Amino acid sequence: MFKLIYNKIKNKKWLSFSLILGIAFLVAVFASKPMFKSGAMDVTLRTYFTDYIEENNKYPTIIGRKDAVSADYEEGIDKILTSLNGYEETWKKYLNRQRVISSQTVISTGQFSVKTSYEDKSMFLRLNYMDDLDSHSSVAGGEEKQGMLDGAYPVLISERTMDYNKLVLGEKIYVNDLLDSSGEKLTLYVAGVIKESDVTDLYWCNTLYDYDRDVFLDKDSFNEIIKNYSVASVSYVHNVVLDYHSINSQNIADVRYYIEEFVKKDECFTYSFENILTDYFEMDRKVDTLIYVMALPILMLTLAFIYMVSGKIIESETEEIAMLRSRGLSRFEIIKMYILESLILGVIGYAIGIPLGMLLCFIAGNTTDFLTYEREYIIAYAFNPLMLMYGIVAVAIATLFIVLPIIPYSDLTVASRVNKYEAKSKTFWEKYYLDIVLLIISVYLLINYNRQVDSIRISTMFDGKLDPVIFIDVILFIISAGMLSLRVLQLLVRFIYKVGKKRWKLNTYTAFLQITRTFSKQVFISLFLILTIAMGVFDSSQARTISKNHQERIAYENGADVRFSEKWSKKTMISKENGNEYEYVEPDYGKYSIVLSDICESYTRVIERDNLIAKKNQTSIDNCKIIGINTKEFGETAALSDEFNMDTHWYSYLNTLSQKPEGIIISKNLAEALGVNKGEMIQVVLKNEDPADVSKNRGVLSGNICEIVDDWPGYDKYYYEDGKEKENYLIIANYSMVIEKFRMLPYSIWARLKAGHTVEELKSKLSEAGIISYQFASTYEEILKVKNSPFVQTTNGMFTLGFIVTLLLCMVGFLIYWIVSIGKRELQFGIYRAMGMSLKEINGMLILEHVFSTLFSIILGIGVGALAMVLFSKLYSLVYLPEKHNVSMVLEWQPGDMLKLLAIVGILLVVCAMIIRRKIKSLNITKALKLGEE
Repeated sequence: MFKLIYNKIKNKKWLSFSLILGIAFLVAVFASKPMFKSGAMDVTLRTYFTDYIEENNKYPTIIGRKDAVSADYEEGIDKILTSLNGYEETWKKYLNRQRVISSQTVISTGQFSVKTSYEDKSMFLRLNYMDDLDSHSSVAGGEEKQGMLDGAYPVLISERTMDYNKLVLGEKIYVNDLLDSSGEKLTLYVAGVIKESDVTDLYWCNTLYDYDRDVFLDKDSFNEIIKNYSVASVSYVHNVVLDYHSINSQNIADVRYYIEEFVKKDECFTYSFENILTDYFEMDRKVDTLIYVMALPILMLTLAFIYMVSGKIIESETEEIAMLRSRGLSRFEIIKMYILESLILGVIGYAIGIPLGMLLCFIAGNTTDFLTYEREYIIAYAFNPLMLMYGIVAVAIATLFIVLPIIPYSDLTVASRVNKYEAKSKTFWEKYYLDIVLLIISVYLLINYNRQVDSIRISTMFDGKLDPVIFIDVILFIISAGMLSLRVLQLLVRFIYKVGKKRWKLNTYTAFLQITRTFSKQVFISLFLILTIAMGVFDSSQARTISKNHQERIAYENGADVRFSEKWSKKTMISKENGNEYEYVEPDYGKYSIVLSDICESYTRVIERDNLIAKKNQTSIDNCKIIGINTKEFGETAALSDEFNMDTHWYSYLNTLSQKPEGIIISKNLAEALGVNKGEMIQVVLKNEDPADVSKNRGVLSGNICEIVDDWPGYDKYYYEDGKEKENYLIIANYSMVIEKFRMLPYSIWARLKAGHTVEELKSKLSEAGIISYQFASTYEEILKVKNSPFVQTTNGMFTLGFIVTLLLCMVGFLIYWIVSIGKRELQFGIYRAMGMSLKEINGMLILEHVFSTLFSIILGIGVGALAMVLFSKLYSLVYLPEKHNVSMVLEWQPGDMLKLLAIVGILLVVCAMIIRRKIKSLNITKALKLGEE
């Protein structure tokens, strides 16, 4: 049997090769899923960790324990340290793959009321022991080691504690609340000021900056104080730093499981990356759904290809099957022979498919847009053992699709043999109007979804769920519209044939006769070509739409190239009239001129304050935002898309405001809510910031409405709370007016970069100048982050992967059809030549057939893809941009994408044409001519 199978494969090597190729692509697509997802989620995890470091200036993966315990006078704090070492060993045991980098233990008393010896000032301080402090700190002033001095214990303080409490070296501190057995107060003295030896040392989970009311003692002193001064209890914070590089998509589920178990069993257990785990697994669920849904059309087309090739093989082997049955082989033995053959081909396809899947995964994973691959953003994807299992599943499915066509033919005999593949007047889907039924279902789903846009938006944002039917509906529409267009094309061809059959020349008549008779055979490859082009058109447009609208939203929300702000200090002001109030201390604004003038085209300070109240008569509106600007500088720095400048350019609003010092601009929704128009006055109230007395106002601004606008740089009208859509309200005022009415408020710096200068250059300049920005937003960086986000990258990657696979399968299918067709028509060509038809006329006949089977399929594919693009683009984009926004969703399409698409298809068709031409030349046409002449 093996020899028979070998000969079958050898005699039909091109069809067998095509089948192996189909299996290889099926294995590749199946097997690439775990590798692709694993790589994307590894990138996601790294991004979450690095973002955490940038935003919080702390290491992201810290676990630990925090508790308060009774002071043990006998064993002192050694008992606590021993207990914590036990906890740490337990954590290490279960988190055995995660490398522990460092740990930090701080044991503290509560805060005590103290007085100092120099100025007799009162304050509150806390006593601390930090384990292994000496190895990770250095003394900036005083001495690190000192003994008791006149009955006072030596303590070390941080620079922040010294500045915050105005302490000096050698100063004595008397703890009022701690008395020894003789009634003497605990006395400390400042022996030294310490700082971190290396600020990048991961020992410093909590840095000395975090301790502004703390003094540090050595272990012996701390133990003596606990024992001799009857400290009732102490608290501790024990932190263990895990290497976040050792946490990846393969083991993060185990990490989460054990972390959750630690939390359940120990209420004092703490960890810093709860939000990271939550966000990661939510994204993991979304990406998983996305990959499955977007891989579905690729898998469907690949399986259809395998089924087609298998059908072609069986079509050519019906005589052999009939002969074997007549010689006594049972149906089961024949089916078993084909199963064995498919498994042999499957093993070869498996061996090719696994490395092919890795290649496709690498290509898909490093695309920034549809068919756009940039070396600058290369992301490494590694082999995943699950690929082997997925590949086996793919081979099993391929075997099923290869064997299915043989079942109806396994009962043929020489006497009963019929040609199952004779031309039919209609295909299955034409006969039962499956195309129309599927199209109606698709359109119904589209209409239904468009009615539920708001619920889809809320579900996507808050439940984190993707409705896969949205993706499937697009595929369903493209397939059904493609089939319907072929039905229309067939009717058009028959109409043209009937109209012109009495007037045409022989070759034209013959071409149309061939097309009408073999349309059911051509329909598969034509549909394949339509779907390839249509999906390419839709995917390229959708990738552009998602990317462009994301960028437009980011640019609008940022308002300028760069926005940053420093952390302002504030002091408490006490007045009889207003009670406690905060006064902000403005940094030196002049320093920005030195830093920004070389790399920024313009910059300005902008006050942004939320949660104000706007009033008019008895109506008041909460949740208002005020923006204080210098109009000229703001106009030179900020930007607003042309979409919002159709009727009136936003510069005209700035000009109006600049001429009215007491004027304000308000948003249209605020004007409607208050029932006011231009020229009217409204009041804007800023509440007191003292949390103990928010009933009082920081200030009231009375402004004359000079303009009403819908949109403004940095103003996002919509926000969501508790699953409901709500609106923000905007007030724009002159900077000087805001300061006058509300006193000094923190502002951010908005800047526009000069051409040729980068955000990294700006960050470097700020760092060199000692400007620490705790809030930094860059339009360029945020756009880059979106492009490299796993969700968008997975989409672009799957778009590209699907197009490449379907295009290659389409080319192979195209070749199979025409090579087999031409081989069968060898005798027919000879007869035509004998009838007097020239080679030129035969070539013209083949060209005409190609026009209706290939060129028209390409045109129909473009039409179907464009129609899907128009109908589904906004609905499809809801999955990626669910939030309602000032920037309206705009369909993005570039002719260059179409040219790129058609160029690739054209090159492949030219290659196919060259192969077909060579095949025609290799036919033994002489014998056919002689037979035709006879």
